[in-house]
Amino acid sequence: GIVAGIATIAVRAASGNSLAVRLLEGATLLLAAVAYLCYVLAHHSQFREVVTRLILVTAFVLWAVVQLAPTFSGAALLNDLTILLFVADLAILLSPAR
Repeated sequence: GIVAGIATIAVRAASGNSLAVRLLEGATLLLAAVAYLCYVLAHHSQFREVVTRLILVTAFVLWAVVQLAPTFSGAALLNDLTILLFVADLAILLSPAR
């Protein structure tokens, strides 16, 4: 994931906003989602813990879709949903009732 992120920055610096950049951005986000999903499944067994952590996984996947297909007619809605999921995840993380 980190290597893909560094490659994305290097490609963007060299070629600007290209298809290669979008593919690298999407790949980086999908790698982060898969890695976190594997971590969650390996380290959390309670249903509530898994579900709340899937919010973050879903946000990364939706963000990847927006990066890979920015001209998709629903991209703006997916972007808004991604933001909502990140905010919800933060609210759950900061919630005193755990």
